Amino acid sequence: MKKTLASLSKAALFIALCATLAFLLAAGVVFLRSHTANQSEEPTPHANAAQSAQSAQSTQSAQSAAPAGQPQKNTAPIDVTIPIDAIDHAFARSAEVLAAPADTIDPSDSLANTALEDLQATAEEWNLLGYTQEGTPVISDVQVLKVSETGTTMQVLACVDSSTVRVLDENGAEVSDDQAPTRSRSLFDLEFIDGKWKVTHQSFPENPEC
Repeated sequence: MKKTLASLSKAALFIALCATLAFLLAAGVVFLRSHTANQSEEPTPHANAAQSAQSAQSTQSAQSAAPAGQPQKNTAPIDVTIPIDAIDHAFARSAEVLAAPADTIDPSDSLANTALEDLQATAEEWNLLGYTQEGTPVISDVQVLKVSETGTTMQVLACVDSSTVRVLDENGAEVSDDQAPTRSRSLFDLEFIDGKWKVTHQSFPENPEC
């Protein structure tokens, strides 16, 4: 009887040990399969780099592409140099024209548009009246007020000193207005035409004092 119980105990112990080993083996197989599946699903570093580069390139292309029919504006800064010489040259050419209104002097190398038309009209009127001009105005305190996005047009404000300028009649008598100020501010519109700055319009600000 005792031998029978001992044999049964050994058999039960053996069966329990076998069941434990089988369980551990099954758990190991499941773990290995799960780990292998996770590794296959995770992208490699090279794949991540390729995907990041492709995403960045797509984003850059989308940002740089402008909508169809919509022009891109030039937002680059414009190097603005005040064209003082162009204004000086315009006054010098105007003085030449008004010093001899009857002569056919072409000032279009320094003036254009309404500035050129106004000077030509004044020259015609002075030729009829017999008026001439002596001296040339001097500009100072030039400052740029605005520049176009293309950098080809601008408006500047300058102080004009005409104290050395005299207007004479046909007899050489001065007809200038003694009460008129000899220094005043003027607005000049300029445009870059044919490779040079030209004065296209002259006007006066609300406060012309300088």
